[in-house]
Amino acid sequence: SRIEKALPAGCVKYFLLGNHEDRADKILAKPDGDYWKKHIDIRERLSLAKRGWATIKYNDKIKLGKLNYTHGFYYGTHHAMQHARVYCENVIFGHTHSIQVFTMPTPARELSFWSASIGCLCDKNPEWQHGKPNSWDHAFCEVDYLPDGSFFPHIHRIIKGKVLIDGKLYQA
Repeated sequence: SRIEKALPAGCVKYFLLGNHEDRADKILAKPDGDYWKKHIDIRERLSLAKRGWATIKYNDKIKLGKLNYTHGFYYGTHHAMQHARVYCENVIFGHTHSIQVFTMPTPARELSFWSASIGCLCDKNPEWQHGKPNSWDHAFCEVDYLPDGSFFPHIHRIIKGKVLIDGKLYQA
């Protein structure tokens, strides 16, 4: 609801389902799945359809202008590169919870393909990690578009509850 309050009236809203929602859907598809629905069905728990959110299936993408948005599926040292090479288009994702950007040259000699992992807005030290080090970054991305679909991404890191946007400091 905090996100919805910040959005302009009539804004189209998308929720990209990820690997965890995919796992939950597989549990819900089992014979006793109805029992689990109230606990793990994110669409139900967040009332996404009632609130006007379109859900995008795990590993599907939505293209806005010349940029594809997806949850993401590769991880490891070169995950942004892997996404760029597979898509051969511009792609932005969050699967790895870290920030990484990769540009891939194209023979068309226009703009290179651009791929980025944009961080996360989650607990950076979840219980199941047992305190092990990770490269997760609190971050989000704003994207500005030109009428021709060209895009200008702005990845904002959040450090100790603070973010700096256009020279203005915001604090949680």
